[in-house]
Amino acid sequence: MSKKNIVIGGVVVALAALGVILWAGLPKNDSDGEEDDDLTAYVVSENVINLSDYPENSKVKITTAGNYVVSGKLVGKLAIRSDGEVRLIFDNAEITNDKGDGINSNGDLIIDGGSVVISAEDDGMHADGDLTINDGTIKITKSYEGIEATNLVINGGVIDVVASDDGLNGAGGTDNSGATNVATNGRGGRDNFSSSKGTIVINGGTITIAAAGSGSGDGLDANGTLTITGGDIVIKTPSSARDYESLDADGVITISGGSVRALSASGVYTDLSKTVSGGAGFGGRR
Repeated sequence: MSKKNIVIGGVVVALAALGVILWAGLPKNDSDGEEDDDLTAYVVSENVINLSDYPENSKVKITTAGNYVVSGKLVGKLAIRSDGEVRLIFDNAEITNDKGDGINSNGDLIIDGGSVVISAEDDGMHADGDLTINDGTIKITKSYEGIEATNLVINGGVIDVVASDDGLNGAGGTDNSGATNVATNGRGGRDNFSSSKGTIVINGGTITIAAAGSGSGDGLDANGTLTITGGDIVIKTPSSARDYESLDADGVITISGGSVRALSASGVYTDLSKTVSGGAGFGGRR
């Protein structure tokens, strides 16, 4: 095993050493009874997770608070089911899920760095609580909504999102999309939230959004307030859309720094910081 170091919480850790100490073979198979997908659940407690160790259609579950390094390829879902703080660093990870979310947390989630590519039928990355992205390269090549949380905070990183509905979505409450829904043949509906609150705060990062691929949706959509203090944000305008806003919020939209531009299908940029007003648009699409 080649030696490779990574920083977790300010401490340099040798992955090779962690692999020897923490990895103890295949994880426990857990029948968790969640109705949101047809995946086989595996509970893990290792701080170094190689997704390639799991069979196709697996739900890899983190149930203990802590810092985790995630690498490898998974056909299925990475699920965080912890009452405490979970921080992730990706090491060239890839997640593909044609049954639901790529990454789903029932609480708060922090992304501290690394590289991950996600293709999902539903949300690329979802948190019922706060989702904070401090650094890393996140590429979501397919999703219904790219990144979604009650309160989404982006402090840095390189983020590229392709979504059929909203690119970034601040929508509050528990995502009940796992509940049985006759209209979706028992697979559950999308974005069935118990609350209509949610915020987006962008303080930095390089963000590219291509949303509303289905003809409806928004680039950035907050059910509450949308605040941008920094970063370089490009929102690609769809060539045709029935109901679309590049920036949409039920509350106040505040742009005090950074670069926020819309890119039309014909290649023309528009500076959104000079054209948008607080609370513009209908907002709050769930």
